[in-house]
Amino acid sequence: MSSHADPKVEPILVPVKMRPELRKRFRVSAVSKDMTYAQLIEHWLDLEDAELAKKRARQAHPLHRP
Repeated sequence: MSSHADPKVEPILVPVKMRPELRKRFRVSAVSKDMTYAQLIEHWLDLEDAELAKKRARQAHPLHRP
């Protein structure tokens, strides 16, 4: 998890509407990982970025000819 929060930058509120059962799943997931909602979202984004970087690294170079 990157957690590079700049202490000079105030966090903003991001309202998200979701079904009650999804909110419960979200809350349980955050609690089970001992994270705040914001930390959990950042964690998910970091995982997505890492997966994208792995996919890009696996792609053959366009000039490579076997």
